[in-house]
Amino acid sequence: MKKEYFSVLVLLFFLLFYTHSNGQEDYSFGSSAKKDYEKLIELQQGTEQTFLQTHDFDIKINGCDNVINHLNKFLKRYPDDKRSDKVTTALESWKSQKITFNLQLNSLINDLSSLLSKKAAEAALKKHQMSKIETIDLISQDKHTDGDKLFLTNTYTVRMKGKIMGKNISKLNISTSGSINIEDKSILINDKAQIEE
Repeated sequence: MKKEYFSVLVLLFFLLFYTHSNGQEDYSFGSSAKKDYEKLIELQQGTEQTFLQTHDFDIKINGCDNVINHLNKFLKRYPDDKRSDKVTTALESWKSQKITFNLQLNSLINDLSSLLSKKAAEAALKKHQMSKIETIDLISQDKHTDGDKLFLTNTYTVRMKGKIMGKNISKLNISTSGSINIEDKSILINDKAQIEE
């Protein structure tokens, strides 16, 4: 009798354990989606806070990429979750924000580069006053952000030809640098260009 009683107890124990385990699995799946969504909200809020504290476009663009990756992972992991529509809307918003940051950065770089190219041309003509510029090509660009300013150093290769009968062909490498204020778009160009012949 005792053996039968013990067997029934063991059987009941395993039955309760199995039922409890299955219940936990269902609950953990549901709560996992909820917790992951809450983490996504925190990530987005934290990233937006970072954006308010920096003018660095690289940080902003990388921040967008990070959020976009996490939003995509959520949609892949929980395609049928009730929050998926909200996550999809947020994903499109972050993609749009990344495009905006890229456009703003490229606009600043283009504005500053245009003036740096003119500075390089002026330096070349000053160096060889009896020559004219045939070509001027950008060969390298170094950029970084410090505070609210974007700093740029462009290096150009300049091919020049003498004005008289096209003689005396010269090739120069000219580096020019300057900065642009990200907020008010004011530009400062360094007066001295570095010239290598």
